[in-house]
Amino acid sequence: MRSCKTACLCTVFLMIAFSYAKARETDSLRVWLDQLNTRYQQKKVNDSLYIRSIDSVVFSLFDKKDLPTLLDTYHSIVFSGTGNFYLVRRIIYFQYLGIYEVNNNSNGKAIFYFEKMAEEARKQKSLPRAMAAHRAMINILFSNQDFQKCYEKYQSIRPDIQLQTDSIRTGKIDPLMADGICGILELMTLTFYKMNNIPQANETYDLLRKMRESVNKYPDHYKAYLSRINTSYYEGAFCKASYEKNTAAADSILQAVIKEIRAPDFPTQLKPFFLHDVYEQAIEHFLAINNEDSARRYLNFFHELELTVGTNKRQAFFHESMAKLLAGNHDFTAAYQHLTTASKIKDSILNATLIDRDNNVYAQTESEYSRSLLASAEKTAQATSRRNMLLKWSLGLILLLAFFLFWWYRQQQKNKFLNAKLKMARNIHDEISPMLLYAKLLVKKEKELSLTGSNNLQLIETQLNNTIETVRGLSHDLKSTREFTTNQLYHEIRELLDKTEKVTGITYHFLFNRKEKTLNYFQYQHLRNIVHELVNNTIKHSDWKLIETVMQIIPKKLVILYSDNGPGFEPGYENKTGIGLENIKERVQKLKGELKLNNNYPEGYTIEINIPLT
Repeated sequence: MRSCKTACLCTVFLMIAFSYAKARETDSLRVWLDQLNTRYQQKKVNDSLYIRSIDSVVFSLFDKKDLPTLLDTYHSIVFSGTGNFYLVRRIIYFQYLGIYEVNNNSNGKAIFYFEKMAEEARKQKSLPRAMAAHRAMINILFSNQDFQKCYEKYQSIRPDIQLQTDSIRTGKIDPLMADGICGILELMTLTFYKMNNIPQANETYDLLRKMRESVNKYPDHYKAYLSRINTSYYEGAFCKASYEKNTAAADSILQAVIKEIRAPDFPTQLKPFFLHDVYEQAIEHFLAINNEDSARRYLNFFHELELTVGTNKRQAFFHESMAKLLAGNHDFTAAYQHLTTASKIKDSILNATLIDRDNNVYAQTESEYSRSLLASAEKTAQATSRRNMLLKWSLGLILLLAFFLFWWYRQQQKNKFLNAKLKMARNIHDEISPMLLYAKLLVKKEKELSLTGSNNLQLIETQLNNTIETVRGLSHDLKSTREFTTNQLYHEIRELLDKTEKVTGITYHFLFNRKEKTLNYFQYQHLRNIVHELVNNTIKHSDWKLIETVMQIIPKKLVILYSDNGPGFEPGYENKTGIGLENIKERVQKLKGELKLNNNYPEGYTIEINIPLT
């Protein structure tokens, strides 16, 4: 019989240092775990510290029924975290569950979790950890004496092993990979001897020997795993010597492997597990050659080992070996009692194994794990959906509040600006306009008193009229909340032309390049009146059927082109009155613009007006 040492061994390779002080007493450990979970729920312990804390005591929890529940939190943290720290723990998570199921004799579940471990390791391109998972699976199959499946598993990874054993001669492969391969070769050497397949046993032993020789050529590179690799080799050599009944060689190798394990540089945490397997093989060897003293000596060593994993199998082996020793001394009563105890333990192990096989627990575990993942994903999705919904509502409320505050602020600023405008308009209307009007009256009075007309008085009166009109326009601009634009002017002119067309039946063409510019009240009123004058002038003086108007915005200028299909202005039109051109010229001058008349009588005419825009 062989223990589940290899599965435990693989775990220890990947684990952080254990805190055995916390694990020695069950009650204190339970209290400590409860406190850890409480502090984590209260967010007093962060994710990484929680993971490290579980790693530090998990080795004492493999015999606890609630370990899978405890690992649920572990799972949710490592599979949601990012970075190498969490990625490595994803592999270790499956490893923990595999060891737990081994300890509960659930081989199907154990193999499932170790296969998940290998799958996760391959996904992360961590080939040494994938090899450690295969080593654990072969060990489980060997422990249940399912040698054919051991062989099948070995064949599936043999190409990888062969590739690595060829590369190790250069000392370049990963030390953990070398240790995993040596452990597998040791197991397969034992397996082939159990199957009585001597050629295959010799082949795997030769590979193991060559691996060990190559590793020892690079002691610095493989220093951390050198003693474990040597131990794997010695165990394979001991099995070979025992099978070949070479007692002297077997005794020599046994002393060498025990010395290797007990050496100071051998990892303290691993010593009980390696000694467990060596003592077991030694007991079987000495019982086979009827060396009862040596068998009893190593059986006592075996019984004194403190292990938390594989307890049932270890106890069964101890009682079975004691029965053989007592029977050899003719103490059949005591031998029978030990044999009965061993049988009961083995029956419970066998029953668990049969149940495991009969119910196809591997498939069940895969289904349960898938459902667990789906439930976990659904729960996470629901929580995420709730968070997203809350975030959307919060964001919506914030945006709404921000919009309201912005609108309120703009209204306050607008009202403040309008109040300032109205105040200014009142000041202009109430203070400046009366003064200008008074000045106009004084000029008028002076003209009446003057016997001869004065050009200067006429100019002053004209300038005052223009100033009064400008001030009136500014006052209107300040009072109005309406913004005047070239687009509004276009629509008003078009409306005028539409009405003219309905009354007279005469059509028009009106083109505008649709560039919007802001106009003040003064500009807007004069431009509108200019077009009105042009249309009225056409109606009064032309025989027409079509008006053509163009309004164009160019940089810093408004251009109006106006013509109709009449003959134009007759010669000497400058001396005639009533055509309205003087009014148009005055308005253009007030806008600081320019008016051009292109008269081609009797072929028609075109008026071009250019108004500067600022």
